[in-house]
Amino acid sequence: MEDNKTAQTPSVYPVITPPPLTEVKTLLEWVSPARVFSPKGKKYFSNLGLIILIAGIVLIFFKEFTIVVVILALAFVSYALSTVPPEKLRHKITTQGLVSGEHSYFWKDLKDFWVADVNGVPVLHIDTNLRFPGRLFLLIEKPADKDLLVRTLSAYLPFVQQPKGSVIDVIAEKAGNVLNLK
Repeated sequence: MEDNKTAQTPSVYPVITPPPLTEVKTLLEWVSPARVFSPKGKKYFSNLGLIILIAGIVLIFFKEFTIVVVILALAFVSYALSTVPPEKLRHKITTQGLVSGEHSYFWKDLKDFWVADVNGVPVLHIDTNLRFPGRLFLLIEKPADKDLLVRTLSAYLPFVQQPKGSVIDVIAEKAGNVLNLK
């Protein structure tokens, strides 16, 4: 009996010519910090330390040592982000997509965008079709560049006036208002 699974492959393959390459043009380019940086004062760290101390005592009373360690780790991250200035990143909008730092995103991977102020700094928010990152946050150094940026991106992505808020966004905003540590 012959084995029909072994199929013969053709010795000559058709030649497929690739589509012509289009020139990638940089439409807009800027440099900005990687994140919003707002140094905190002694009052912030005093309030944070007091909250952590009270929560730690309550959690130790209930023998929840793991949660105490997690809270201490989060406090350390908060301290590090408040004292270490961010690095500068180069952002480019090209005819093929967006380049932020060392990462490139094609237009097909991006959904929509809007600009919102975070601590007085304009931040470009771009939702993506990717699993990670789901949203890009790019700082805009000069408010004058904001209008040019919106005009340039609007040619490729829909501009959203009112961003979609998730349940987590609402909870984070309410928690920030209640725990005003400034």
